[in-house]
Amino acid sequence: MELWTSYLLPLPHEIHIADSVRCKPGGVGIVLRDQAGPIEQQGAVELEALFIEKGKAKPDGGAFTIYIGVAPANSAAIERLQSLQNKAQAYLIEPRGRDGLVLTGLDERGVYYACQTLIQLLEPEMSSEQVHIPLAEVIDWPDMDERGLWNFPEPATWIPWLATLKLNYGKMASTQLHPIERGRRNRATIDREQFEAAQQRAFNYLPYILHLNFLHDCGLFRAYPELAGKGDGALTGRYFAHKTGNQHRAPCASQPLLVQIIQEWMEDIAEQGAEEISCWLSERPGQCGCLECTAVGQFVLESRAFVAAWRQAQKRYPNLQIRIFLSTTTTVRNYRVLDELPPEVKIERACATELERVLHRPRDLMANPLLDYYAAEGRWIASYDVPIAANG
Repeated sequence: MELWTSYLLPLPHEIHIADSVRCKPGGVGIVLRDQAGPIEQQGAVELEALFIEKGKAKPDGGAFTIYIGVAPANSAAIERLQSLQNKAQAYLIEPRGRDGLVLTGLDERGVYYACQTLIQLLEPEMSSEQVHIPLAEVIDWPDMDERGLWNFPEPATWIPWLATLKLNYGKMASTQLHPIERGRRNRATIDREQFEAAQQRAFNYLPYILHLNFLHDCGLFRAYPELAGKGDGALTGRYFAHKTGNQHRAPCASQPLLVQIIQEWMEDIAEQGAEEISCWLSERPGQCGCLECTAVGQFVLESRAFVAAWRQAQKRYPNLQIRIFLSTTTTVRNYRVLDELPPEVKIERACATELERVLHRPRDLMANPLLDYYAAEGRWIASYDVPIAANG
């Protein structure tokens, strides 16, 4: 079995292979359940593609059958999977005698991951002459609900590859906030083609609303000068990734107009099919100097603006969810931001290594008592750190 498991990444939680069979690739058949959803169908398509590309035959034979689909109600598979962590992504593979394998899960996502495991097992030893099929017994589930990369190039290439490794998250860097014009509705565009293709691979290609201190790039302060944060304290500088251009400025986040602008962006993104949006607070320390903002705090008010906009957007799009992306270089008033956020709002942060490094041998520790406390209470928190990866 050691040889078989060397083909797998990630390694399933439970796997046992006592026997295997060999047959012609064209002798294998793939049976997808009736009324299969798009994610199940995608898993079957990718498995079939392996046979066509490497086995040089369409898998429509009858010597060995691979059954693919969400488990039927009251089946033994459902009972075994129900108790697992992140059960919607869990899956089961089991032999059906010596001439079949069943790939199933409680949800389409689990079925897709079962297909990826079987593809990894079959690919190394498949040829046009034969396919070597392990009669595998596998039960697997992810330890973390969300796994992926913060930044990556060429999503059309990377997302399919990441999905084969059962990674399921990526930031939609191509999210576009249109130039802001005074008195006109605000618009946003997502990469809908890649978004829908990612969905079929159980992958959350997540659109976002840019750091609020970057919105001068969208013409916010040209269109609405009153939204520019007051005083030099609102200047948020530049850092290594932004070596040119004007200094970023935090907005005056106490003004209801900011909520309206964000709401319109959210509604536009939701109209294009997204059901979740990442909402980025100002990236660096900054504070609008007006009395209303200084009394509460920049990041608290920015967080409130996102939540208020989201509540309004939910009136049209009730399934819409958001996550709040905390400032990357300061923890100013995070305690209040976290205390106020509704429990269903997810929390993200990134690049906080130097804020939280604790010297320790043989390897430094990372500690954030505030986030650790909320995580221990069951709060959903993602950290994109060293390397820049999602661990939600």
